[in-house]
Amino acid sequence: MSKRGLLKNIQSRIFQPFERILRRGSGADGSMKSIWIVGAPRSGTTLTYQTLCTAFKGYYLTNRVAERYRIALLSRNFERFFYTKNPKPRSFDSNFGETSFQNDPHEGGAFFYQFFPMEDPYIEKLNGQAANLLKRTVSSISKPHDLFISKNTVHSLRIRALSEIFKNGVFLWVTRDNVDTAYSIIKAREKNGVNEHEWWSVKPPGWRETKEMNEIDMVLWQITEIERIIERDLKDSKSTFLKVDYKHLCEDPKKVIQEAAEVFDLEHLLEQDRFALLPSSFKFSVAPDNKLANEIRMRSEEWP
Repeated sequence: MSKRGLLKNIQSRIFQPFERILRRGSGADGSMKSIWIVGAPRSGTTLTYQTLCTAFKGYYLTNRVAERYRIALLSRNFERFFYTKNPKPRSFDSNFGETSFQNDPHEGGAFFYQFFPMEDPYIEKLNGQAANLLKRTVSSISKPHDLFISKNTVHSLRIRALSEIFKNGVFLWVTRDNVDTAYSIIKAREKNGVNEHEWWSVKPPGWRETKEMNEIDMVLWQITEIERIIERDLKDSKSTFLKVDYKHLCEDPKKVIQEAAEVFDLEHLLEQDRFALLPSSFKFSVAPDNKLANEIRMRSEEWP
């Protein structure tokens, strides 16, 4: 562990009793609006997250707060007092979901794993104590805003639980061409040193049984199963949601944001000075014409 990581760990252990006191006394009830961004890995969820956090006046887990996720409420109070009540992303850059600057949005993996299971992450209902703790924490760190925005591709497996805990929660489902997504996942696996029969990223139910598949089929199964679960659970939970194509977001981000504001009834939180920071378009990448991409194209024809 680095010296910085050790220091953060020590700080968290020392201040956790104060964190618990703050949570109990917060009076937060989870009534604020929340947007939960879901989708398969490498489908464009991070750019969507950055875009929403830039355009809307609300709160999201910043890198500053996520670094000390065990004392998120204390860290957020520190952030409010010494830095900003209204954080805003500094750029639209990211590296496999990770952003660079302290005010940039963080997906909060470790933060949410305090409440949700990790090894088999699909969950329909969170037990009462964990649900109440999550509700109080998210509500408290969101103050003084009436909106909380969160992106984590594992949220795709938590839709039922999140919709029950956060009654005013809505979902933004990001989709991308399966070939482009699969190609991007395989390149991410390669960069992270993941071997062919090892699993990487979001684990839908049944993931262990796919580990003997070849890498392309495993990845295509992962994408297909995540999308199937999202569609089913959004329907069954009767949640308000908007389905966004990553290509459309890149072509016209302002149009997508305006549509989200209308569907989610958030026009009053769409501030013009923040909205003006959005570019007219983003660079859109597709799978190239090479051996790997062509093999993915061929194999994808056998998947629904």
